[in-house]
Amino acid sequence: MYCNRIFIYTTLLLPSFIFGQLNGCPEVKITDINNNETIYINCNSDDGCVDLVANYPETGTPTNYTVEEIDYAPIFPFTGLANPISVNTDDVWSDPKVILPFNFCFYNQEYSEAVVSSNGAISFDISTINDNGYNDSADECAWEFNLSIPNGQFPSTAEPKKIVNAIYGVFHDIDPSEGGQIGWELFGDYPCRRLVVSYYQVPLFDCINVNSTFQMVLYESTNIIEVYIEKKSTCDDWNNGNSLLGIQNATGSEGLTPSGRNTGKWTTENEAWRFAPSGPSNTQITWYDDATGSIIATGQNEISVCPTAIHNYRAEVVYTLCDGNTITSSDTTSVEFTDTIFSDPPLEYIVCDNDGSPDSFTEIDLTIFDSELIMELNSLNPYQTSYHLTEQDAINATNAITNPTTYTNTSNPQIIFGRIEDLNLNCVLIKEINITITTGPDFFDANVTTEAFADVHQIIATATGSSTYLFSLDGGTYQSSGQFDNVSAGLHTITIIDTERCFIETIELVVLSYPKFFTPNGDGINDYWNIPNTKELAYINIYIFDRYGKEIIQLDAQSKGWDGTYKGNQLPASDYWFKLIFTEKFPKGRQREFTSHFSLKR
Repeated sequence: MYCNRIFIYTTLLLPSFIFGQLNGCPEVKITDINNNETIYINCNSDDGCVDLVANYPETGTPTNYTVEEIDYAPIFPFTGLANPISVNTDDVWSDPKVILPFNFCFYNQEYSEAVVSSNGAISFDISTINDNGYNDSADECAWEFNLSIPNGQFPSTAEPKKIVNAIYGVFHDIDPSEGGQIGWELFGDYPCRRLVVSYYQVPLFDCINVNSTFQMVLYESTNIIEVYIEKKSTCDDWNNGNSLLGIQNATGSEGLTPSGRNTGKWTTENEAWRFAPSGPSNTQITWYDDATGSIIATGQNEISVCPTAIHNYRAEVVYTLCDGNTITSSDTTSVEFTDTIFSDPPLEYIVCDNDGSPDSFTEIDLTIFDSELIMELNSLNPYQTSYHLTEQDAINATNAITNPTTYTNTSNPQIIFGRIEDLNLNCVLIKEINITITTGPDFFDANVTTEAFADVHQIIATATGSSTYLFSLDGGTYQSSGQFDNVSAGLHTITIIDTERCFIETIELVVLSYPKFFTPNGDGINDYWNIPNTKELAYINIYIFDRYGKEIIQLDAQSKGWDGTYKGNQLPASDYWFKLIFTEKFPKGRQREFTSHFSLKR
């Protein structure tokens, strides 16, 4: 059978996407609704249509902003940037100022210069910070703060030098005079250059044994701001441990922080945030029939197309910049038909090796996968299923497994390809099936790890093998850890299973203890004192003494216990001592002694 394989044709006027989440560049990428870049209409489509989605940063004018947490996936270095800042100098602003490699629009004002704080901020307040020329003494940057944003008095009412019109990412009192690196560098090309300001392992003031590593990324054109935090430490005894992540306008009337990241004591690792301009939209999308150039739709991120033959479509996004200029990004995709559908994701299936020979080979009825194939083909027409050892055999309908109901795997794991064909439409669906045979653990055991007669007892169960194993104590909830603490004395049952429930094993254990008192009053309750569960010991002798060290009785494994008498006479209520001489059955060990006391109560 001829198989149409699908390709996507793409034309970008801008740098390529970072695969995964959208980056902050003014770019567009067309996918289907499942984020696949290979787009086709398959032969069992209900209506002959497919949805196209344009993925791009939908920004607005920077009159206000939104903030969202994004994946921690920094693509720029934290260390070794081209332009060092505040080298070995604490609490200063960069001098000279940073001449921005592109104009950046912040709270609807365009800037060509900025200053960078050695304490983790970028400010566009260039009229009051380092305003007396270049290469002179750098202005001091405030370090003490107690105000949250937005607040025009930030960082504190007592500090005359305010820090507003700024990106705080992350602002806290760090000390580059004690080590670390601060620097900036430009990455990328027009119209998606990125200004990166990084702080690498800069010690905290008064806590130089801990440090912070983070960076701020400013995007050309979209004016998006991203903050990546590899590690943000705190110094509890200095400045109340205060830190701040956020942005604030020039008057302090507007500001934005992620939840839990305003001024306060907090630490984090591997965290990232995006501040995106969210005023009136500055993007306009238009969809085109690429063959004719005619407009299909405008203002829609998602459209449905129903071609009758292979066809190309183009999405074009126009960005209006802060200065009124525009840039255009476009992507072109090809949609075509296929008579062979390759179903994703693969089907994962676990088979228990319960044939009496735990060798990872067992008989499998492959027809149990028929229902999965039928459901995915989604057809009411007559069909035919078969199973193959290679994808090419499944495509060509050759070398089908002859006895699929009694197939024995030839490897573990085993990959099988299921094939179902609509006999009326000649529509084929192929699905990869990954089969794993599980035989139970290579080793399992459970032991009391604490000394006999200890005050606190612990049991540890283990199992090793290709599967994941769970453990239960006395029929309780299964847990991934085989460690059980504070186990009471007495008989206990450990149950070990695998997550596929192919294997189950129970192990009985005895935690040894002794009664702390007995009451030999003839009521049938606690009339005798003895140590229970001594059958778990290979050898046992018990000697009981009064408080003066006089031996009263000797018990062995067959003794019923002591009834509180000596030579037929009742002894008074008091504390009595015992010495136990024993060896354990498992594991076998040397002879041991244990001495303690108990109470006789009348």
